[in-house]
Amino acid sequence: MADEDRHLDLPRGFHDCDPDTAAAYQALRSDWFAACALAGYQPVEVPPVGFRDTFTHGHHAAGNRLYPLTDRCGRQLALVSDSLPALLRLARARRLPAQRLSYCCPVFRYVRRPRRYFHQLGLMEVASGPADLAAQHRSVRRLARIMATFLVPRLPVRFTVTDPGLWREVIGFAQIREPAALLNEIRRHLPSQRAALLRAAGYPAVSVRLAQVLADSPDWDGQDINCVLPECPSSLRERLRSARLLAGAIRDCGATADVDLTELHASEFHNGPAFQIKPEQGRLLGDGGTYDAFAAAFLGTETAAYSAIVGLERLVDLQGQIRTSTAADVAVIAHPDTASTAHADTLTDLLRSLDIRVWDLVQTHRLDRHLRDLAALGIPFVVVIGERELHAEVYIVRNATGGLHEVPQRHLSSWLTEPPSVPRPATARRAAR
Repeated sequence: MADEDRHLDLPRGFHDCDPDTAAAYQALRSDWFAACALAGYQPVEVPPVGFRDTFTHGHHAAGNRLYPLTDRCGRQLALVSDSLPALLRLARARRLPAQRLSYCCPVFRYVRRPRRYFHQLGLMEVASGPADLAAQHRSVRRLARIMATFLVPRLPVRFTVTDPGLWREVIGFAQIREPAALLNEIRRHLPSQRAALLRAAGYPAVSVRLAQVLADSPDWDGQDINCVLPECPSSLRERLRSARLLAGAIRDCGATADVDLTELHASEFHNGPAFQIKPEQGRLLGDGGTYDAFAAAFLGTETAAYSAIVGLERLVDLQGQIRTSTAADVAVIAHPDTASTAHADTLTDLLRSLDIRVWDLVQTHRLDRHLRDLAALGIPFVVVIGERELHAEVYIVRNATGGLHEVPQRHLSSWLTEPPSVPRPATARRAAR
């Protein structure tokens, strides 16, 4: 690249997006909002920048990976580093007792990965006041089923149902250590080591025994556990039962789902039923769950909050081959005379009013040169407007392989919507045009 062009380079981790990839992103966004709307989620737009404390207050989701900046008034701002706090602040500004929101949020993180700028497709429920386990389960079930219904037709994924709220409750049996610090320590230990950790910290036998039981089998059923741990509190048995029910509801949508109650991913945020989403191979694709405790601390009031996200760009990558997009459904080329261009403009306006995409131009070169340029754009059909078309009742439509079709002018729009699979050849004289 020439030196004078180097200023056009994007920073590492920020990428241009070609039309084919952009079309794939646009289609996924549209499908996502449509899927969420079926359950009453309303779409919102999230700006790419916000106050810095939105992304640092009471959490460390971005750590030191923020892109901070200061505006001309000296206000401390940052590029959005996580959709959760951005959406919570947006929800608070709306001041409604209950909300269901869907979004495609831009996210900027200074990380050692191919992308430092990406988008999270997400949905969130927010309601005032606390929620019991049954309410948490219903809301997380709704999130998970929307995610499963959206993802299953696109690629094989596995849901893992978790519940960090179970471990919060176990720690809460005895306030021997600060709960957040102990939960963070438990998360860093293998499941087989957690019972010893709780025993050494002086926690009661039921806490230690439950940690042992889960290490042996992370998907115990609420009824089955009575056989090995009859002293297990009913609240914990209900959590075990709810986890099984959530996995079953996800399977009903055609996805693979299992339960792993030793998994503590994002336990600094989740305080109830939760789930992770992974492709058959590779790292995490998305997650979701209960954020009541985080939302209450962030907003300063009792709040029931549930959210789930999936990476837009990552999803397109995993789907593999991107369909080649076309610039238009048809090209209309007008001869450079007043009558032909007027006829072409009228035809173009009519087709666009019927949601048919049209690339319109006036002929300035040999026709074959225009046809090559249009073929490079992937436009499948071409109509040339000249003196003959001003008086005839048919158009000659050229397809991408050079085939010619005679189409009555009044039927062109319906023909373009459902063109025949086998071309009907026109006469040699017309082909010569």
